Amino acid sequence: MKDDFTTAMDRAEYCAQVLSHLRRLSRREREAVRTELEEHIEDHVRALLDLGYDPQLAEQRTMAAMGDPAEVGREMEKQYPRGWRIVAGVSLVLCVFVMFTVLSNAKYNVRMMGYAWESIVCRVSPPEPEEIAAGMSYRKEPYIPVSGVREEVDIRRTIGNDVLRVCWITVGEQDGQLTAEAAACIYDKIPGGLVSYPSFNEIWPENQRGEQMVLSRMAAVPNSMLFKALLRAPVQPGDDHITLRYAWLGETVSIDVPLPKEDMP
Repeated sequence: MKDDFTTAMDRAEYCAQVLSHLRRLSRREREAVRTELEEHIEDHVRALLDLGYDPQLAEQRTMAAMGDPAEVGREMEKQYPRGWRIVAGVSLVLCVFVMFTVLSNAKYNVRMMGYAWESIVCRVSPPEPEEIAAGMSYRKEPYIPVSGVREEVDIRRTIGNDVLRVCWITVGEQDGQLTAEAAACIYDKIPGGLVSYPSFNEIWPENQRGEQMVLSRMAAVPNSMLFKALLRAPVQPGDDHITLRYAWLGETVSIDVPLPKEDMP
């Protein structure tokens, strides 16, 4: 399970610890990152409040999902080298991202720093289903994750230039149907790289009998560098896994996600 080192840490302390590792940014750039972090935390707290969480629990769940501030800070620091010449051998996408982020303070580039930060956090501290659901602010009705027996997993597969990481698997009753729900995120192999939309669109979950659900997948609004998705399939007592399949460049790949070891509801 996740460490709870952030649950006792307030927002200001968390941001300060992340920023303490960003020595290569100017003062104005550091403040832009601080603002982005604070807005990100506030957005998640408000989204959890909309799902019915009480304020204290919403704050705790949000801070617990942020990841180790030291690890996040170190990963972010790697994305801002001293001068663009240092990244001459890196991919074109990352070069462009670094140049515009470091050399400009435009609102667009501040937002891009936030996007990159989220993709880094996913590598360090994967999102829980409630965090993914909280990001679906475009929906008229709140998306309720499956509630039941839950287990953390770490399954990673490559899709083109992207990485699909399955983080959690939950089994419980949903609308009268025993349902398995996998929480996953998709990010580029290189931090700062853009995610390919078809990578997500080609994924479908099914049970051991090849059955799928009408509403099989939902995703938080992508930030262009990260997808966060909830993938559902109907299950029956005795099932031990669901399968995620995706077709890419003429090849169909299957990923078996084991169901929780505890007895299913």
